[in-house]
Amino acid sequence: MVLKRRQTYRDTLREIAAGDYGLITLRDAEALGVPAVEVRKLASRGFLERVGHGLYRDPTIPPSDMDQFAWAARAVGDDAYLMGESVLAMHNLGFVNPARITVGTPRRVWRALPAVIHAVTRKLPPDALTVEEGVAQTTIYQALIDCLPTVMTSRLRDAVTEAGRRGLLTKREQSALRARISRRSTEMTR
Repeated sequence: MVLKRRQTYRDTLREIAAGDYGLITLRDAEALGVPAVEVRKLASRGFLERVGHGLYRDPTIPPSDMDQFAWAARAVGDDAYLMGESVLAMHNLGFVNPARITVGTPRRVWRALPAVIHAVTRKLPPDALTVEEGVAQTTIYQALIDCLPTVMTSRLRDAVTEAGRRGLLTKREQSALRARISRRSTEMTR
């Protein structure tokens, strides 16, 4: 007779974390039957790291280049999303390297956030939002529009070309963005 090992809370949390950049929210844990008190106990014993309000990270999950973006969006809240230069940085477009990760949310954020996160209260239509690689964000098209006032014209043009080449923008979106970039360039030279 072979005894089957019972899955522990730690095993359940590791399964959640493995599919979400090592991140675990109390809400996710409770949805799978792990009480918040057990999550906090595991954190106090060093099996989890507290990385935000109700947000933990499993240190056994290997880090990736996307961790910072996933963490920033999750730290702001369930309905938060990356926007602007942060979306371009995540996709390696436009040679941007923002000092802070910009995260949009339809509700005001009252909790204290790390200085590296810039939370913006902004309600966008559903067609301007997407989830790429497990991270909620604006579409590339919306991100490029948001970056018109802040990113150099040549970098925006390069970003549109590269995004089009990778299939991240349709031909129509590329044309519309190029027209907007040209208008911006003309206005700046006046």
